[in-house]
Amino acid sequence: MDVLIVDDDRMTLALLEDYLVEWGYRAIIACDGGQAWDLLQKANAPRIVVLDWMMPRLDGPALCQALKTEDRRFTYVLMLTSRIGRSDMLVALGAGADDFLHKPVDPEELRMRLAVGVRTLRYEEALLAKEKAVRYDCYRAITMLAEARDNETGEHIKRIGVYCALIAKELGMSDEFCSDLELFAPFHDIGKVGIPDSILLAPRKLTAEEFATMKKHAALGHQILKGRPTLEMAAEIAYTHHERFNGQGYPRGIKGTNIPLCGRIAAIADVYDALRCLRPYKKAWPHVTTVEYLRTEREKHFDPDVVDAFLSLEADFAAVANRYQDLTLVEERRRMLDIQPSESGPAWCAPSSGL
Repeated sequence: MDVLIVDDDRMTLALLEDYLVEWGYRAIIACDGGQAWDLLQKANAPRIVVLDWMMPRLDGPALCQALKTEDRRFTYVLMLTSRIGRSDMLVALGAGADDFLHKPVDPEELRMRLAVGVRTLRYEEALLAKEKAVRYDCYRAITMLAEARDNETGEHIKRIGVYCALIAKELGMSDEFCSDLELFAPFHDIGKVGIPDSILLAPRKLTAEEFATMKKHAALGHQILKGRPTLEMAAEIAYTHHERFNGQGYPRGIKGTNIPLCGRIAAIADVYDALRCLRPYKKAWPHVTTVEYLRTEREKHFDPDVVDAFLSLEADFAAVANRYQDLTLVEERRRMLDIQPSESGPAWCAPSSGL
């Protein structure tokens, strides 16, 4: 684990660094509070700080207070000082220090107090992981509920999320962006909960008027999800996954990079999955035919960079489609109603299709 040591005395720094390395930590050095502050703003900054009180630019209490008022993950701060008064200890703890240790430092005491910091961070990480797991389970349950009403399946939800994460990774996005996209892409059609059953479940192509109603699901989804910080990406996806790169999509007709990247990625994943799946009015398209169609929509329906990423991943898309195959409820309903799928071209994208 990384530990940031902050002290303007180089001999103290060298001594503390030797201790930490011996105990299995990776020591990162800062000679004053300002340098420490800059280091702590970086990604993957140390989560434990051994901090001197008296330093130039930014002293220990001031740095500690700044750290604790930042909207950031918890950082465990151990304040070191030659001050021994009770009032000094209260000042340090009041500034946000988590522990207080007098100089000259007793190595064994320092080692034990660092161990407390490590345990505290691990406990926090376990709580955050549990909270995240509960939140994600709730999100997945909500998306499955919405998709079930639309006669879709849990496998469809998995496919959309995995497709989006694959493209995001190919585009060089961060691990956090990729995992969030995989989680929130299945929210793309949540607005369909507000569409009447007579339209949503119609086992046929929709009329132009019905399709105009169906198109409202994008704005409805955004309305449901907006204003909730943890669902910001989900709201953007719901609102923009039917926008087109050339500006001819809906609901707002925005184009190019004015469409959020998450929406541009979800658009191609959604169309790929729609084409590959059986619908009451169309047969499932083969992978090769689907790829060629998406290629022709480069710079029209889809962001060219996203299309290029998809084309480099087409074998992975085929593998995901095979891995998460399902016998959809749509097919079961078609069999019950004896509805024959269309042999024609891309009926899914016609105004009367309802997709």
